[in-house]
Amino acid sequence: MLSPKNVSSVFGIGHIGKDSKYFIDNECCSDYFRIVSTLYYIGNESEYNTIKKEICEAISKRLNHMNMIFDNTKVMLLALDCIACPYIDETDRKKWNKKLHSQLRNNKKIKGIEETELFEVISRNWWFISWDYPDLWNTLEKKQLILNY
Repeated sequence: MLSPKNVSSVFGIGHIGKDSKYFIDNECCSDYFRIVSTLYYIGNESEYNTIKKEICEAISKRLNHMNMIFDNTKVMLLALDCIACPYIDETDRKKWNKKLHSQLRNNKKIKGIEETELFEVISRNWWFISWDYPDLWNTLEKKQLILNY
């Protein structure tokens, strides 16, 4: 594993905080990929807690734009993957879920779903990142990864 300093450098963590205000307006969506890739890499390793805290703060800033989920895919991608991420504290995940639920509660297809039920559905399913994919790096090296699309 890389040192926290190297993880910050490789994944551009310093830019994540700076780019928060440009997340919606700017089409450099590498932000989403930087966030989820870093979370996937650091997992629950305690030596990266400072980085994880910084990432969660950046996620919260980006999800302040939750009202744009119907117009901006990267907000929805970030919401679903971060709510489902087992490496993020449940308190943060439930806070983001509450914002998502408030945006979706008038949608005809899910109108009757309670906030807690939505959290359970999102948390136990894979969205765009398979958080519990076993040993992704070895699978990629062996060229055994099967893509669904």
